[in-house]
Amino acid sequence: MRTWKEGRTLEKLSLPSETLPVFPADAEQNRVWLANEVFYKAFESLNMEMMDAVWLDADYVKCLHPGGELLSGRDLVMNSWQEIFSSTISARFQLAPVAVHVHGRMAWMVIQEEMSVNSGGQVNKVNLLTTNIFEKKDGDWRLVHHHSTIVPTEEPLAHAPKTIH
Repeated sequence: MRTWKEGRTLEKLSLPSETLPVFPADAEQNRVWLANEVFYKAFESLNMEMMDAVWLDADYVKCLHPGGELLSGRDLVMNSWQEIFSSTISARFQLAPVAVHVHGRMAWMVIQEEMSVNSGGQVNKVNLLTTNIFEKKDGDWRLVHHHSTIVPTEEPLAHAPKTIH
């Protein structure tokens, strides 16, 4: 099991309890939510060790950053985070999770993000729609796929078409 600093598993990583929802009937949903929170905490703190811990150690992980190409394989994915962290002064997120879904050893979240990033002294705000997919391995939920895309409106899902072709 990949752990985060000092032998702490993701579940033992201390996050304020008021930031975590409670799904009384589903402990797995809570654990997926926690793994997702660790991902965003790693991003906001620009902590590469924590980001490394949240991703599954597998060749089939994938990541698609806004405006980027699909990255396949753990080395490419982790290198992309290192590049982002090294060129970023700060990152802050306002999150509006749509749902947590758990099906066997796979889980996913769809999230509306408002991201503020300071790169090179210039702060940019952008609205994103993100899907994070997790796989349960050795009792922990690990990220296997992160896909984030820019959404031009303030409320990306409120204006979604009712009919899908």
